[in-house]
Amino acid sequence: MDQSIENLDSLYDSTVNIHSNILGQTGEHILENLYNAINNLKNNWHGRDAGVQIQGLTTVYNEFIDIYNDLQFISVGMSKVCRNYRNIQIAYKTQKEEKNVLTHNEKEHMPDHVDADDRIDINVAVKNSVNMLENAISSYEDFMNKNKMTYNDIINNWTIGYGRDKMLDLYDSFFSREEVYKKGLNTVTNSIRTALDNYVFDIK
Repeated sequence: MDQSIENLDSLYDSTVNIHSNILGQTGEHILENLYNAINNLKNNWHGRDAGVQIQGLTTVYNEFIDIYNDLQFISVGMSKVCRNYRNIQIAYKTQKEEKNVLTHNEKEHMPDHVDADDRIDINVAVKNSVNMLENAISSYEDFMNKNKMTYNDIINNWTIGYGRDKMLDLYDSFFSREEVYKKGLNTVTNSIRTALDNYVFDIK
């Protein structure tokens, strides 16, 4: 299939932006806050109630891993398109800089969390997890806005080519999950906040 790219350097810049900025900074910040919130809960809260809440947050974490990995696939795939297109230009004696294929950095899911113990063991430090989750919620808005801007740059620049339909399908799936994921993240945060409000902490 023929490739039609309006500006290869601009398309490659968009690709690097997804990989290094949107994922490498904002996406990593979200994952770090979710991961730390989960581990803080695991270390400071035990029992059936804790098990339910932590598993709910683990599910939200793994859903974001899926989003992250899909965008990784898009960015690495597009970098290959840019590399191949540039190699064709160079073959025709065009004095252009080569484009490198980006490194695929796929993330792993966190295992399910089970705590069926009837005992209740909780430390006031669990409240720090709510702050971490609120940071993740705030960063998610920025994450989505950056993705929408980059998406528009990409589809306007890369109009025809092998792999474009696959890229569009992944983006369609990604954007269709936006509100569902946002709602899930907010729901689990509110659920944890409400559950913690039911406990009386002996702060000395």
